[in-house]
Amino acid sequence: MDRTAFFSQKGDSGSVIFDLDGRVGGILDAGTGTCYPSLDLTYLTPIAWIMEDLEAKVGPAAFL
Repeated sequence: MDRTAFFSQKGDSGSVIFDLDGRVGGILDAGTGTCYPSLDLTYLTPIAWIMEDLEAKVGPAAFL
């Protein structure tokens, strides 16, 4: 793993972020796009929040 590379870059919004077990963790919202000098922040919406909203709108038929 290249620890000098950014986790996310411009245009990555909406990408799925997986955990180490391959499960969906969330959807990427934004990132700093900088390593100031070693800070690289990426923001995501947790998949649990998204699923709660979907289930409230379409019922329990919403699943991944």
